Amino acid sequence: MNTKLNLHQLSKRNRDKSFTDSAKGTTPASAASEAFAFFSQKKCKTTEAYTTLSPTSPPESSLTTSQESCKAFSKQLQMRSCSEFSSTVGYHDLHSLNRPNRKLLGGKGMFLTLMQNEGLAVPPFRCIETGTVQILETIPLNLRPMLDTLHDGREFADRTASLAAMKQFIVEMEPARDLSDKLSEKQQRWLNALAAFIAGPSCYQQIRTLSIADTIRTVHQDLCTHLPQPDSPIIVRSSGVAEDSFGNAQAGKYKSVVHGQADIVATCLEVLASACRPAVFSQQSSQEGMSIILQQCIECQFGGVAMGYRALDDRTLVIEYGPGQPKTVVSGQYGIKPHCYEIKRNGEEWEATFIPGNPDCGFFLRPNGQGRYTEQLIRFDSPAQASEAIGRAGLNTVVHGNRKLENALLAPVDIEFAIDHNGKVWILQARPITCLPGSSQFSMAFPNQYLDRGTPVSDGCGSGLALAADSPISGNRLPENVVLFCDHGSDWLLAPEVLAKTKGVVLKKGARNDHISISLRQAGVPCILVDRPQWWPGVDSERHVTLICGQFQKQPGGFLLSGDREQELLRFRDDSASPDYQTALAIQQAWQPVPPEQESSVAVRFSWLCEQNSRLLNFLGSERLINLCLSKSGAVQLSMHPERSEILRGCAREISNFLYETEAFLSGYEKFLMLGA
Repeated sequence: MNTKLNLHQLSKRNRDKSFTDSAKGTTPASAASEAFAFFSQKKCKTTEAYTTLSPTSPPESSLTTSQESCKAFSKQLQMRSCSEFSSTVGYHDLHSLNRPNRKLLGGKGMFLTLMQNEGLAVPPFRCIETGTVQILETIPLNLRPMLDTLHDGREFADRTASLAAMKQFIVEMEPARDLSDKLSEKQQRWLNALAAFIAGPSCYQQIRTLSIADTIRTVHQDLCTHLPQPDSPIIVRSSGVAEDSFGNAQAGKYKSVVHGQADIVATCLEVLASACRPAVFSQQSSQEGMSIILQQCIECQFGGVAMGYRALDDRTLVIEYGPGQPKTVVSGQYGIKPHCYEIKRNGEEWEATFIPGNPDCGFFLRPNGQGRYTEQLIRFDSPAQASEAIGRAGLNTVVHGNRKLENALLAPVDIEFAIDHNGKVWILQARPITCLPGSSQFSMAFPNQYLDRGTPVSDGCGSGLALAADSPISGNRLPENVVLFCDHGSDWLLAPEVLAKTKGVVLKKGARNDHISISLRQAGVPCILVDRPQWWPGVDSERHVTLICGQFQKQPGGFLLSGDREQELLRFRDDSASPDYQTALAIQQAWQPVPPEQESSVAVRFSWLCEQNSRLLNFLGSERLINLCLSKSGAVQLSMHPERSEILRGCAREISNFLYETEAFLSGYEKFLMLGA
């Protein structure tokens, strides 16, 4: 993709457009202008000392008059460290005295505090900070009940030890490994036993009388005094430090539990246990820790999820919702087709299209007889009515909240929302979107012949044995390379040992943006939704199929093909759609200026100018940082990347080098003309 860069326009756009948009609180008109915000003062955390982008290679004394002009321009592009967010609203109430902090509050707690500070309608909440949870995990406990459930439990010599010591023991079971490596079967067994112990009665009985338990109860009591009713429902949520981070959402892997027990401590332990599940646990996450959120649980008339982008190049806001609590829709495990709004946005203006679903069940809060609540799944005699239940005012609240959070996080945003029985819209949580459809682009047209065609959920191409899975299948029972056919999504699909063997997933029912869909996208496993399947594997089927999803000559599609065609079709994939930031950064770091030859002949000067012109054009190549960061789709992809700050610093240096090379070209051209004179 060619990127045109007019120096005067870039400077003026940085000074005027970004500042104007920031003052108005509007969303930038394009993804590229969002990326420009990184280089302007719009919602970026500034380093303590500004560093200009002037190249360090040429000495200051060598600057000509026109080079001084170039240097003056580069001062407009101050080096900034792009923080996870930046709020435009002051921290004004007792609960928001401090800036949101991931290390103290975890990912979810940090974003909740940010949303509250931005003035969004967030249910009252309190955070049990990571430090408190870490103290709990260092308390010596009798671990015999856990060890007795393991046939090799005697390998842990001490029967009395802390949860932190046990987690470290599990980490060290295997030789030193890369943090991205998968857990061994033994580590997974021990983690499952540890999670069951933490959530079980033995651990609770040992902790309930300690001062740390009273600390948790004090936080709970403080929240209850600020609720509309002291007995209002409360939900306990995990908030891992690594949770909801850029590039790794970990959607649905931690646990949220409606408080239904007599003691809040027992519910908190149940949530804490979810951090030990093999799908979540890692050495890094264990060291970083987690916070626990106590929050008012809204009794919902409707609930769902809003995704700020439909695809990398499509800013359509997609809202999926159903009756009852959001869990029905966002979990992706209950086989419903939610109602949907697709909202086209143009600055402050927007237009919504309603697409009815057919949800046939929903979770609803019900008293449990102990003064607490539980979420009860209720099946309907007939699917819920396809009425436009949210209304324009409610939609406007979601659109406005999405815009605020996109501006604050400088990234596409995933919002979970609820609508209470009075029609008020509540924003329950938010996270940066980590992966969007549209990254797999194929130069071929739609296949002419296919077994089935569906709505693309996750991009990619994979071939394998077609296998109908009517119930959960463990990873050790799956053959290598399978395409799974399921009625709807379920947690077992996301088990690491299952994902390792899965080349594609076909679902009859589900949502495009539930936890299952998000996790499959992040894992790179292609997936489609088919309402009325044209082909489905039989019980004894041994047919190989290929599932391909992505953009076919810029048109989205998902197709199920007969046979093993993965390698054939991958030849049509455009790898430029997947940015290679590391190579681009390496090119930037290897840059060296090429001064003109000292010989003053016309031929030599002209030859150098031609070479310098090529070097300038190379700066704007599709593989270089300027294009990867500032092109329309590139800006969106960069905004979701976990290393976006480092990449942006590299892009800032690239622009500085480009300016220096441009000045050198102009200076050389001036000298060339003087030879003619």
